[in-house]
Amino acid sequence: MLDKIKHEDILELRLARPPVNALSPELIALLHQSVRAAPDSGARAVVISAGPGLFSAGLDVPA
Repeated sequence: MLDKIKHEDILELRLARPPVNALSPELIALLHQSVRAAPDSGARAVVISAGPGLFSAGLDVPA
């Protein structure tokens, strides 16, 4: 759902929720938790990314 990749003092949080990286409540909570914890892990910056082709389709709204 969320890959955490450390690049020295930069933490990359890569969305990994195929096919369109829709933001579910669980993913939003995980992003929030990861950003809040980043300084404790030595990160001086956070980059939110995704795989090639699509960053995110937005909020996952149930029908």
